[in-house]
Parts: sequence; structure tokens; C-alpha cells
Amino acid sequence: MGLNLSHQGLPEGCDKSDLLRLLDGLGKQGLSVSATAFKLLRYYVWRSRKEDYHAGRICGLWEKVCDVAMHLDLSPRAINGAERELEAAGYVQRTTGGNGARYGRRQGGAIVSMAGVSLAPLIGCYDDLSASLEARMLHRQAMEICRTEIHHLRRLIRDHGDTDLCEQSDAVARHGRVSRIGRQEHLEEIRDALKAILALIGGMSGALETSD
Repeated sequence: MGLNLSHQGLPEGCDKSDLLRLLDGLGKQGLSVSATAFKLLRYYVWRSRKEDYHAGRICGLWEKVCDVAMHLDLSPRAINGAERELEAAGYVQRTTGGNGARYGRRQGGAIVSMAGVSLAPLIGCYDDLSASLEARMLHRQAMEICRTEIHHLRRLIRDHGDTDLCEQSDAVARHGRVSRIGRQEHLEEIRDALKAILALIGGMSGALETSD
């Protein structure tokens, strides 16, 4: 059992705290899991021991479902469902003893056998999750740049003083309320529409130079 549950460890220089920060950065949406499953996964990582993340070790927990439910103020049924979800998503591996019980044994501080929830799959996909978080951060940054350019274009249009063009700008850009738009494609459509309006007053080149 120990051989099946052992893992290759986190990347060099990373430890449990880095894994927790990675999970917090991704959130439930980045991991594509429910709020309950995310809460449970973070709890399991938090409860695990730092030394269990070394290469060749077993990293997991064998806490009873009823105890986990009590700590998280959830029902045992919710815990079981969240564990199934995490296992299906490829973040944990569940094992049980012959009678379905959970147990574990340490020797010299290291887990030598266990039946419960293994975090080896999560450890194994650390690099992929890190890349996903970086991509999400770059995407958010690109959206913020686009929002800034939208506000800049609207200001240039307003400064020209043409009432009709200002009304067109407000209609296109929702009166500047673009902070809640979650699709970059939509933001780019608004930006391009504002550029077209600005081009009508011969200010397109100036807008681009200022934006750059």
C-alpha cells in the first residue's frame, strides 16, 4: 500500500505553505470544484504534515468522516460527496481498510501505511495547477489593461464635447460600468467600438499614441 500511495514530492523549493497559497489563488473556480469540495481539500492540506510532502513519502489523512464533518460544520454526507468529487477531479485518492475503516501508522515520523485520503494526486499536479494560476493572472491583467483603455477612450470622446458621440460612447460602454464584465472578448468589442467612434472625429491616431 505504501508504494501505491507514495509520491514524487513538490517541486524543489516548495512546501505545504506554497500548496495552500496555490489553492487559495486558484479558488474553487480555478480547480473546477464546488465550494464544499474546495473547503474540504484545503482542510486536508492544512491538516497534513509538512514533512509528508518530501519525495518518496506518503501524504494523507485518515481522520474519520464524522470528525471532519464536525470540524467543518458540515454533514458526513456532504463530506462523502465532496471526497467523491475531489477523487473524480483527480486531486485525491481514497483507500479503505478491510472493514471500511480508516487508519494510519507512522514510523520515524513518516507514514508507512494508511487507509484514508491520499494527497498524492494533488501533489502530482502541482506544476499544472501553477501554470493554470499563472495563465489566470495574465488573463486578469489583460482584462484590466483593456478596461483602462476603455476609460481612456471614453475620456477622449468626452473631451471633444460632441453630445451625440458622447451618447454613443455611453451606450457602447454602459456609461463606463465595465468592471463586472467577465469576458475579455466583450471588453475588446467595447474598446474597438469606442475606437471607431473616436475615429469619426479624427482622433484615432492620438488615442493610440496616448494609450501606448
